[in-house]
Amino acid sequence: MIVKVIVDKSLQIGFPETPWINEIDFTHATGTITDRFFNFWYKEPKKYSTILLTELLGNIDHNDTDAIYELSDIDWHLLKDHHKEKFVKDRNILISNSNEAFLYGLQFTSSYHLQEKITIDVNNDFFKMSELASKFVVVWDNFDTTWNKKYPHINFVRTDSFLLEAIAHVDNVTDRWIKDVNGTVTNTSKTKGGSFRDYAPWIEKIYNFRVGYEQFIEKNLSNINDKKHDFVCLFGFQKPHREDLWNKMQVENMQEFNIVGSYDKRFQNALYEPTDTNTFVRDSKVIINDRSVAYEWITDAKVWISNETWWEGSNAGLKHITEKTYKPIQYGMPFIINGSYGSLEFLEELGFKSYRDIFGDYIVEDDFIETNKNIINILKDMNNIVDRNEKYLRACALHNWRRLLQMSIDQRLNSVEAQIWN
Repeated sequence: MIVKVIVDKSLQIGFPETPWINEIDFTHATGTITDRFFNFWYKEPKKYSTILLTELLGNIDHNDTDAIYELSDIDWHLLKDHHKEKFVKDRNILISNSNEAFLYGLQFTSSYHLQEKITIDVNNDFFKMSELASKFVVVWDNFDTTWNKKYPHINFVRTDSFLLEAIAHVDNVTDRWIKDVNGTVTNTSKTKGGSFRDYAPWIEKIYNFRVGYEQFIEKNLSNINDKKHDFVCLFGFQKPHREDLWNKMQVENMQEFNIVGSYDKRFQNALYEPTDTNTFVRDSKVIINDRSVAYEWITDAKVWISNETWWEGSNAGLKHITEKTYKPIQYGMPFIINGSYGSLEFLEELGFKSYRDIFGDYIVEDDFIETNKNIINILKDMNNIVDRNEKYLRACALHNWRRLLQMSIDQRLNSVEAQIWN
């Protein structure tokens, strides 16, 4: 049983005055494994108990050895040391941020400046007193295995929350969860992810898309060499590794002839903006949802450039694969990643093709500037690369789609649970 611990604010320190604090949206700071992860994805929410931390601390004998006590990472970070020591001692503890590659309080960063490569300083006090626990588990969306070496007594478990989104997409655009019950079509999917109608309503215009979506992908890949744009590259909000790639594209005049754009108006707007999709408000502006995909991005571009959320920076350990990379997989496109070192290998571990045998090992450890030089060189030679490898590119993209089709929500959730209790 996972027991969610409710923390009274009187037991916590105030927020420290550090630069990273100012950039955090604390409404999303409770990415707990209980209600924000398991209960979101399961059709029937799992049952978890709760307990007040004051009640737990008030009775030293109140320790269920068959339970694991969960705090969000922000609650753990802010808990006063003397309460933290009493809470941890001889108990099974779980610290969670199920949707992020970082832990609030573990690291902080200065404002983003391209001229200065970002260094994220690690707060070594974050895991202070973790050794006192019978079991100490950290659940987050991070595949950086160096943390296991830094803290061998801690069980680090990744959630792959964005992979779950991609699987949910497959659930929604195929017939694998559609069952004919007494002549009635019933959707039996256990996923609660956003419908493709919110992000790619054009899918419904594909003839018989429930059974024909893979055929759409196959047909789209069959003319990859004839597509009018070499690539689609969405930048999102300004970050140093993205800004550097944008500047390099401008030097080569690539943005003029390809699908290049961003929600951030410092970058040129993308061609073929999505319409009739969900929007959200950020900085008092209505913005197209970042899951939205225009039809022409898929049909008119040869390769997808994924500008991931993080490059790892020095000592940062911020590594995860987000919707930015799973989009080309779920829409059946070859891809290149502007992101963390190890991303390609991580995808291969999941059973996907990374295209390393075509594009090479272009991601340079701890150096987004060199990484982007490599990406630009690939893009400059894209026509020749596609010419030489068209059949193989097509095979890899289809393999990735079919690999996604093999996966299930239950499979991934059961894996996370098993690792927590390992």
